[in-house]
Amino acid sequence: MSQTEKIDILDRAKIMSDIEQILVLLSEQKQGRVFALDGKWGYGKTYILEQLEKKLEELQKEGTNDDRFFVFHYNCWQYDYYEEPAVAIVSAMLDKCGGKSEKEKAQKVIKEIAGQIVKNKIGIDLVETHDNISKKEQFQFDEMFGFKTTLDYTRNKISELAKDKTVLLVVDELDRCMPEYAIKVLERLHHMFEGLNNVIVLLAIDSIQLEHSVKEIYGEKVDTERYLRKFIAFRIKLDSGKVQNQILNNYGYYFYDFENLAECCPIVLKLIELSRIDIRNIDKLIEKIDMIHGLCNGKHKKQPGEVLLFEFIWGLMKYKINEKMDNGSNLKRYESLEWIPQIDHTEYTDLVIAFGSDLMKYIRNLKQSSYSAVPNNTKDMCFMHADLKGKLWYLLDQVLATEKTIELFDIKKENIVNLDIEEVQMCKKFNELGNVFI
Repeated sequence: MSQTEKIDILDRAKIMSDIEQILVLLSEQKQGRVFALDGKWGYGKTYILEQLEKKLEELQKEGTNDDRFFVFHYNCWQYDYYEEPAVAIVSAMLDKCGGKSEKEKAQKVIKEIAGQIVKNKIGIDLVETHDNISKKEQFQFDEMFGFKTTLDYTRNKISELAKDKTVLLVVDELDRCMPEYAIKVLERLHHMFEGLNNVIVLLAIDSIQLEHSVKEIYGEKVDTERYLRKFIAFRIKLDSGKVQNQILNNYGYYFYDFENLAECCPIVLKLIELSRIDIRNIDKLIEKIDMIHGLCNGKHKKQPGEVLLFEFIWGLMKYKINEKMDNGSNLKRYESLEWIPQIDHTEYTDLVIAFGSDLMKYIRNLKQSSYSAVPNNTKDMCFMHADLKGKLWYLLDQVLATEKTIELFDIKKENIVNLDIEEVQMCKKFNELGNVFI
């Protein structure tokens, strides 16, 4: 994304508030707990964790000027060059607590743990050389790193740190790790933090993906639910969310190249909702559409809203077809998108099954809602209002249909309207380039 500050486009404020309350309650009671935020890839788990971390790092205890939490962040995938997850966890904690004076004690304790891990195995104190050791050199130590002899030491040191403030370790990107490594991460977190008072571990997981990982390691017959309960006390389920109007701000680099945004926005939001594409893939889709749009238009001037809707529907349909084809559906004959202008005249059973009836029905209604009743019409043509929706379907017909059947009609003036040829050429060029890039 091209913005400097991320926006809550999936309406996650409520669930972030709920998690914050859970963390404060555990902190007040000095309880230790390992729990998870559970949602599919692309449901915004990383965004939620990032926003929570920012807020919790400044959250104070009542009646004091002291922060309530020591917040550490462990990105499993970013640190997976360490063969031993225990080393990765300590390294991530050490990286996080550097550079802030109020975290000097945390830095000291974590450095002691890191030093002890190496010293017990190879006689070298990591603390003395940490700031000068490159990640490549650290990687060479991996085979000699062991945590068994230093586990008690580590737990004691973490407990010591937790006497002053609640220790919160946020664990992200477990989904992106290889199954064997993901399971090792869970087991190390259990060994290092389970049962420690005032120590909380918050994981971001995709339970379906994690269950597959467990079965891959331990076999199909393993009770995955029972296995995961060993590590995770409870889960907070995350749904797909509901895309908010802020999406225009989040992807302003694309949307602000167009006019009539207030009228276009509800249509774009509804298309995203009914397509059921997760927000990460929406992000990639809009980036691709924007790239093609820039090649066509050069971003020299704003385009009308109907061009935006043409590009978005075009890109969305291409994405859905490719997605379903990647999963084995036989939709090759629909790739040209020639069927879209005739969506209200023909039943496309394969597409209804692949896309869902709600999305297909909505697109069909987009066209039907702009039909124009033309007196004494003898032509075998479909006349549509010369409004935003009508112009959209005119462009789709001009660019995609093998036989042109749509004309625009101005009811008040009772005459046919010819759309600016530049808009038609823009969309034709988008279609040509899009078939190369998407």
